[in-house]
Amino acid sequence: MNICPHCQETTRQVKVGRTKAGSQRLQCQHYPRRYTPQPKQQGYPEQMRQQALS
Repeated sequence: MNICPHCQETTRQVKVGRTKAGSQRLQCQHYPRRYTPQPKQQGYPEQMRQQALS
């Protein structure tokens, strides 16, 4: 269940797209602001960066 970080409501949460990293974006119909409930880290992990440098 998704909870709006602004008004703490769990009802009337609608999907409004995805971020560049692929995380789902939601919008609360009670408090009209968009939020990402579980954001993914954007970019490459540090281990992969070190491997590319070597």
